[in-house]
Amino acid sequence: MLATRFVVGIFDAGLIPGCVYVCSLYYPAAHLQWRMSMLMVSNIASNVVSNILAYAIAHIHNSNGYHGWRW
Repeated sequence: MLATRFVVGIFDAGLIPGCVYVCSLYYPAAHLQWRMSMLMVSNIASNVVSNILAYAIAHIHNSNGYHGWRW
């Protein structure tokens, strides 16, 4: 599991610089700033939504005896 987490970390570390590079190939500098700011805002928004979803799933109480952490 440690090796898998290490490999995921390596790929995740290159995601934002890769997005900046690919976007810089298509957009001029004035438009690139707007696209990068939207990338950062969408990253924050997805983290907020995923945290709320994880909290909601963890607090599910079902009649079949399964707790939220087992989902």
